[in-house]
Amino acid sequence: MALRIDKTLCAGTGLCVAMDRRLFRLSDDGAGEPVRAELYAAEDIAAAMDVVECCPTEAIVLTRAEEDGSPE
Repeated sequence: MALRIDKTLCAGTGLCVAMDRRLFRLSDDGAGEPVRAELYAAEDIAAAMDVVECCPTEAIVLTRAEEDGSPE
């Protein structure tokens, strides 16, 4: 699965980082960003889905790699 954050929607609340530091960090500009762009482990995908559901601005996007334009 491809994990990304739409920086135009991100409010920089840090909720994603608070929920899972293995998957998210804050960039130098204060916006959230994924630690890894591709997730393969079922545990990581499930954790990312939990964070996606909690993002207050719906900035976090989790898609199948082929839907994101990335190779599988």
